[in-house]
Amino acid sequence: MDDFKITYWVNAPATAPPVTGDGIVGMVNLSNTKGFWGNIDMFFENGSTKDAAKFRGHITNGTKDTWVSKDGLPGIFGNWANLALSYESATSTFKFYVNGTLSATSTVAGFGPINFTDSGPMVFGTVQFMTDPPLNAGGTTQSWASYLTGQLDEVRIYNKALDANDINALVKLEGRGK
Repeated sequence: MDDFKITYWVNAPATAPPVTGDGIVGMVNLSNTKGFWGNIDMFFENGSTKDAAKFRGHITNGTKDTWVSKDGLPGIFGNWANLALSYESATSTFKFYVNGTLSATSTVAGFGPINFTDSGPMVFGTVQFMTDPPLNAGGTTQSWASYLTGQLDEVRIYNKALDANDINALVKLEGRGK
């Protein structure tokens, strides 16, 4: 696959930030049946506060992997927020959007076309090693990981990287009634 974009709406409670202590809260995961981490992992990281979320995206490409990170995201918890991660193989560039606005860019030299390996099911609201049974071979649940106690809506996966105008149009269209 040359390019992709994953977009979804998340509404995680603000009264108790979903990530406390040393853990993570998974949102969208494309499992990898032989790896600890999935082929794609998107989650909130420990240290998030009700006013400053920490987003992490992990992507595996064959034997390579990379992380896309953004700290200090305001207004994520207690509201519907649209999160989107896109990848363009021609430039090996990842882009992370929040509510249609570019929030982080990461270029990984030579990452190239995506070659997911040992793909398993999609997982929503947690990560692959927290399912019962875990989706990764020999995996076990981790005491530091948790489940999303909020809501996910309109998870979409595209086989191309959408530009900022496309993402803004989706956020406006999907955001009605949120």
